Amino acid sequence: MNEKYLLGSPTYLEFSGLELGLDPIDYLALNLPPYCNFRCPKCSTKVRGRKIKDPLCIDEVEKLLEQAKEYGAKVLTISGEGEPLFNKDFFIRLVKAATRLDIHTLFATNGSLLDSEMIDFLKAHRTSFTISLDTLDPAKYELMAGIKNFFQQVMDNIEAVRKAFRDNLRDEKGNMIFRVGIHSILSPLNIAEIGQITDFCADDLYPSSAPLCNSGECNNNEDFFQVNTPDHKMIKDTLGKNFLTVRSKFAGISPQLCGIMQYGLCIGCDGEVLLADHFLESGGLIGNFREIDLLELKRRVDDAFDQFVERFGFSTFCIVRDQNRQKILKILEDMKYVSGV
Repeated sequence: MNEKYLLGSPTYLEFSGLELGLDPIDYLALNLPPYCNFRCPKCSTKVRGRKIKDPLCIDEVEKLLEQAKEYGAKVLTISGEGEPLFNKDFFIRLVKAATRLDIHTLFATNGSLLDSEMIDFLKAHRTSFTISLDTLDPAKYELMAGIKNFFQQVMDNIEAVRKAFRDNLRDEKGNMIFRVGIHSILSPLNIAEIGQITDFCADDLYPSSAPLCNSGECNNNEDFFQVNTPDHKMIKDTLGKNFLTVRSKFAGISPQLCGIMQYGLCIGCDGEVLLADHFLESGGLIGNFREIDLLELKRRVDDAFDQFVERFGFSTFCIVRDQNRQKILKILEDMKYVSGV
């Protein structure tokens, strides 16, 4: 076998024998407020200039976790907006609450804030995470991160993480299970480096990659990423080696779709339900967890996807990258879940 899996990921849960979809909610995807110390042109959300009027407080988030647990949630994912470690105290309390409820936390970070104290905390709790690394070239890294003087800090942090978590690698049925991975967003700027980045991961970091999302800041930087070139047209349909795609629950649809999208529920940082953690445009069309039970919110999301699949199918593995993504917004508007829409 000799396959690799990231702990807590949909591919890992499927490998472990868990049948996704038996419970109403397997994954709770939570967006934190959009604050970040990087300015990545690839960002699939709009961190800069976004104002959140009424973000969820930590007490509300703990209540959210408790409700999600009642409906079967096994994993909390944090990968939608901003840098999760930017608000350190909030993040620590969130992970502690999830661990107390026997919910695993899987999150994505740019790696710049992984100091020794945070590394020790993450190792001691039920967590796994990916660190963003799109290039091993310092000058290109600054371009792709939109900020200077962080490359060496991130590389040093990666080395500290890999040393701390190396003894957490484990073998299951001849397959390697990781708690830390490196995640790369594919574009014409770095496609030639993916092999080198995979080699950099060696045997103690999980390598993953995915194509650009046509959303957020990335939409404002099409020329930068050469999105109209033949290279990009080839890359955009590439799954890369990712940990998200599992069997499709939709009959007749591609057998591989994002497991979090299919078997989870995404909550924005203001409590609004989203179709996916990067699909901010869907906020305000489904309902808010402060007012509506999670089971009803999940039903609404599933109904929207059922109608979307019946009319359009999926052109790729996730709704954010789908060529018909705007059409599901019209489906939600026609459902009139939210007054005034």
